[in-house]
Amino acid sequence: MCTKARTMKRQILLLRGLAILAVVAHHAAAWGFVAMFWWTHRYTTTSVPDYSGMGSPAYWLLMVPNQAALFSVPAFLFISGLSAAYSVGTGPLRGDWRIVRARLGAIIGPYLVWSLVMFAIDAALGVRLSPAEYLGRLLIGRAVDAYYFVPLLVQFYLVSPLVVRGVRSRPWAVLGVAAALQAACTLLPYLGFSTVTAAGTRVPLVVPAWLLVQWPVYYVLGAIVGAHPRQASRVLNRLRAPLIALTATLGVLTLLESEVLWRLTADWDWAHGNQRLSSGLYALAFVLLATTWRIRPTSLTRAVGRAGALSYGIYLMHPKALELSARAVYHLAPGLLSRQVPFVMLLFAVPLAGCWLAMTLMARSPARRVYHVVFG
Repeated sequence: MCTKARTMKRQILLLRGLAILAVVAHHAAAWGFVAMFWWTHRYTTTSVPDYSGMGSPAYWLLMVPNQAALFSVPAFLFISGLSAAYSVGTGPLRGDWRIVRARLGAIIGPYLVWSLVMFAIDAALGVRLSPAEYLGRLLIGRAVDAYYFVPLLVQFYLVSPLVVRGVRSRPWAVLGVAAALQAACTLLPYLGFSTVTAAGTRVPLVVPAWLLVQWPVYYVLGAIVGAHPRQASRVLNRLRAPLIALTATLGVLTLLESEVLWRLTADWDWAHGNQRLSSGLYALAFVLLATTWRIRPTSLTRAVGRAGALSYGIYLMHPKALELSARAVYHLAPGLLSRQVPFVMLLFAVPLAGCWLAMTLMARSPARRVYHVVFG
């Protein structure tokens, strides 16, 4: 393998590892906000929700990882587009569909296994749904909220032969269409479009995160970099310094915009999510910057790379592991809820270590024959 290929492989593995760690950090911080606003009655005599903690040092210490982590889903889509450019679009379309079917099987099988596990845990905790509701949740990735990424990725896999063929011949045209679609979806809530929730409150209209049209720029850019590696590398390396400045600036703007939107709309999910102008541009700058990293192998980068190699299993297991850990603290050590930063650090470390251990033990046990069915 040539030096450039090895460098690219390290860059992608490191980006994948950082992305999955960011996903866990983002969701752990979200539980920190639950402790700060909704579980306050466990450690003080107050009614909930209690927003008195907003603006406190702990609040801002949680906001930084919560917002900085928003590059993660775009990073995974970029990597998927890059991978697609290496594997499809170079031969007959019939051969491409065989590759697509294999990839779909690799992600859908473990997704179904863990969705059923999530449903079983919820049922044991008293949350039971009708068969139609279970099916609906499977189709749009709602066994837990984080699972929307799987239906999203399935859609991109299905169009990957066409996308890769398009970016090989007309990259700017395909990127323009993707940018137009994503911009239209992102701008809807800013233009005043709104919808009514089940609770009867009116909130900004945000296109569901599991729909392809909300995210195409990152996947298409990954396909372009994979299809035109030399040209892309030359351009991006020349832009390295501006990308560093842009990523830092947009990271700060993402943090500030979340505060402004939250105060204007009272819609926490949109204001702090990754379907906003600032967060989308920040993620774009971060991912493009990642392609210019000069990385020397160290024990730290190897550990992050290892997390990248285990990323799908961690992604599937960590949401419920975080929830159960948070609820255990709620019942067994409510005093820790008042110290949100240590609480979030614990939530980040314990489920992550548990996922890592479970995957490692299974890979070394007789059950390793079905490892790919469980973890991909």
